[in-house]
Amino acid sequence: MRIALLAIALVSAAALFGQNRTPLPEQLPVTDVTGASVDLAARNATIRWLAVYVRLHDHTSDLLLSRIARNPSLQASAQVAIICDCGNAHDLQQLASRYPTIDQKSWHADSRKQVFRSLKLSMMPAMLGIEQGKVAWTFGGAAGTSENTESIMTSWIAPSTAQQP
Repeated sequence: MRIALLAIALVSAAALFGQNRTPLPEQLPVTDVTGASVDLAARNATIRWLAVYVRLHDHTSDLLLSRIARNPSLQASAQVAIICDCGNAHDLQQLASRYPTIDQKSWHADSRKQVFRSLKLSMMPAMLGIEQGKVAWTFGGAAGTSENTESIMTSWIAPSTAQQP
């Protein structure tokens, strides 16, 4: 419980005061489940969104994806982008098929780990709260699979839902 309160406090403080916000790289090139190229930085530049970076065939990534798959607020949200370090669209489709409740538009492949390097991530899975083209917070590793993870993710995207036209 203390960890959850601390995590929420840190996320809230970063959101309120804009401390340590890192601008997104100009491009975040990925492919979607059809193999089409997508630039996540351009597509989500105006909304608060959540990037979830996972590894293929990784137990902790699977735990995080299971939490997203069972949460209706997250599974169908246009504000959630799941980025996998898988090699191609076929691998991404295989992973996505294991979580059919998650919207197909949420899935992206980072086949060359360009996004991983651009965001200077050091562990997987990783969650990044992004707002107005800046990374507001990062949370990852095994801690990202805790009981409080869903609450952190849902709380981050909830305010944007009310702001959407």
